[in-house]
Amino acid sequence: MKPLAVVFAIIAAYSVAQLLFSAYFFLKSSQLTKQSFAGQTEHGNKTKPKLKLFLAGDSVAAGVGASSFNASIGGRIASALAKENHVIFTNAAKSGSRMVDMTDVPREKQDVMVLFIASNDLYHFTSLRKFENDTEAAVERYSKLADKVIIVGPADVAGATAIPLIMKSLYNLQWQKYAAIMRTAAAKHPNMAYVYPAEHKAKLRTYGHTEADDGFHPNDNGHRFWADLILSETK
Repeated sequence: MKPLAVVFAIIAAYSVAQLLFSAYFFLKSSQLTKQSFAGQTEHGNKTKPKLKLFLAGDSVAAGVGASSFNASIGGRIASALAKENHVIFTNAAKSGSRMVDMTDVPREKQDVMVLFIASNDLYHFTSLRKFENDTEAAVERYSKLADKVIIVGPADVAGATAIPLIMKSLYNLQWQKYAAIMRTAAAKHPNMAYVYPAEHKAKLRTYGHTEADDGFHPNDNGHRFWADLILSETK
């Protein structure tokens, strides 16, 4: 077989294998993302000080990959804050949300607000100019609605098992660009803290296996990592 034919054969074999690999994880993910823990719940003793907690964002914020509400990001944060407060918790997150979709605002001012967003922007390569405009608008909108706002994202898309090897370098390259836009926008508001996941990859490794069966979303360990990271910003 000629060298060129060998190269084409290798490329074809890789393409087929990658297609089957991605299709498997896509099927898993399509089933997993039907899960959501969105809604309003109350936590803690009602005799304690009231604390209004609001969570918005994408599938991870909605609880996808967690085995239960208590194991999800929202459930863990609400439970931790309920040790000293009566927590009124609203989860308005929706799977698939991008920064442009961050328009679901609370009816009244909150004490703590968490925005877990931008992973889908990175995944779909939203243009940086559009992402910057969408981020500025979202940050301006939500910064007025809580005493403390914590914005997190994008997550490590390149690190997900389901992402094709050929795409990982590109996602890693773009990751920091989206993060820089979010950091700059958040810095304009004194009540807003930005969390860049790339700065906590070493900590993530201490949580063991953190990936759900779809090779993309976090499992219970992953949700615990995110919750701990966010809670560290509420102190």
